[in-house]
Amino acid sequence: MIRDSRRAERINHMTENIKMMVLQMPVSQLEHHPDNPRKELGDLTELADSIGKKGVMQNLTIIPQECRDLPVEQQPGMSQIRMDATFYVLIGNRRMEAAKQAGLKTLPCRIVTGLSKKDQIAIMLEENMQRNDLTIKEQGDSFQLMLDLGDSVEDIREKTGFSKSTIYHRLNIAKLDGDILQEKEEDESFQLTMADMYALEKIESVEKRNEVLKKATGSSNLRYLADQAADEEKEEKRLERFAECMQALDIEKAPKGTAAWSNGWKITRSINLSAKFKTDENFEQELQELELLETDKEMGWKEEYGWAYVMEKRELQEQSTETSAEQNAARSKAQLQGENTERIRKQCKQIVESMRALIYRTITEKRWVNSIGGTGKITDALWNFLLKEELSVSYVALEDFFDWDILEEIRDNPDKYAEVMKEKTEPILRGEQMLIFVWSEFEHTTSVYYDGRYNKEAAGGLLEMAAILKDYGFSLTETEQSVLDGSSPLYTKEEYGA
Repeated sequence: MIRDSRRAERINHMTENIKMMVLQMPVSQLEHHPDNPRKELGDLTELADSIGKKGVMQNLTIIPQECRDLPVEQQPGMSQIRMDATFYVLIGNRRMEAAKQAGLKTLPCRIVTGLSKKDQIAIMLEENMQRNDLTIKEQGDSFQLMLDLGDSVEDIREKTGFSKSTIYHRLNIAKLDGDILQEKEEDESFQLTMADMYALEKIESVEKRNEVLKKATGSSNLRYLADQAADEEKEEKRLERFAECMQALDIEKAPKGTAAWSNGWKITRSINLSAKFKTDENFEQELQELELLETDKEMGWKEEYGWAYVMEKRELQEQSTETSAEQNAARSKAQLQGENTERIRKQCKQIVESMRALIYRTITEKRWVNSIGGTGKITDALWNFLLKEELSVSYVALEDFFDWDILEEIRDNPDKYAEVMKEKTEPILRGEQMLIFVWSEFEHTTSVYYDGRYNKEAAGGLLEMAAILKDYGFSLTETEQSVLDGSSPLYTKEEYGA
């Protein structure tokens, strides 16, 4: 009842033109407001039983049908309302439907006129959101409708009482594909949350947001894919900045098919475009250094596997002068093998970087802490993995991860060092510590030997870790899977340990 009185007070303060009266109205004359954000009313059985026994204790709020679209100044006064006409329900839609089930013929209603369409929507929106009755999509669509009708975010805040940050979040939700969102909401195994929706906001492209939402298999997987897509967007922007820098230096992109490590070119500069471990500030600093590049030789640039290369054309005398068919064939084969090996190495490096980035975010952002420290299956799997792979378990890895500044005099005193480190590591869950050891040891792991052969032992460790990280949302693409299981055509046929 207190909430109803507050709503009435809010309605009274919307405009001086508002008029209202209360009376019993035939249920047959009442309809749902077409702009009501709530489309599903849920199970009405209990409410219908209660109404059947006690009747309707709270008034419904209704407006004459013609007031939906009429400007406030043109809406009829109370004496001008046709009482035999149709009325739209602003507040009390569930009560109306439950009353129909209970067999009631009339309902107590408060008739209101003088509300603009924007105010009508604001009232319905607040009513449903206070009761948590709206789906995620319905909330977003409602705010978007208010914007479309001319309200600003500040207007919506004043009318609904919701913070600006909440409004902006809901507006981003409204941009998503409704069918995909509904599918995930209805999937009980997915357990879609508002935190998942906020994770999608890291991605600028709405199209990519929908792709991630559609591809995701669960809540944690969605957050991982969202992080990955956001990183890819950053890398694309960095590539654009790199290309602009090259254009300013009058360096053209190398012809398609040119290998950065080919016999005719040599690399003079390389920049990692990855957004996982390099800040925008560091990237811009590298570009500034490139802008000082001076050369009188023919230059070119290319991008491959997340790296951008500045290359210099070799002088003719630097290039091999062997011309026999046999020598050329041998050189071509060796060159192709080198190119393939480099591609595999970079693909594997990207997989490792993705794993390490996920581990870093999992721990620093305190994601899924319960599942990390509390699920015996996961901690046991991590412990067995550490033992099997004989990974180093030491305070050094924890120091590096958290960037602790340990004084030399403490480090030189074993007892004091152990005491300090014990105090620092005590709050860190055992599962988190094990993930950090993996993060530390995997930095330079690769699935390919120097000559292009498949490194089955190293790749097997990465595959096993990928399976463990699946519980945290990690997933492999088909190409990444082929890199780790050895089926990639880029490997040479022979392998060690086969």
